[in-house]
Amino acid sequence: MFGSLDDPRLAEVDVADLAVIEGIDFCQSIGTLTAERAAAIKLGVIQSAA
Repeated sequence: MFGSLDDPRLAEVDVADLAVIEGIDFCQSIGTLTAERAAAIKLGVIQSAA
């Protein structure tokens, strides 16, 4: 799962899947994602590559 967060090919997340939402929340809880980025992912906001 963590590798997927860094994969630039990742373009969508199934936010209807409870396991996906729980995974995003988990990543936020351990500091892998900021609260702002977790919320953006849940809304389907794509982060442009830096």
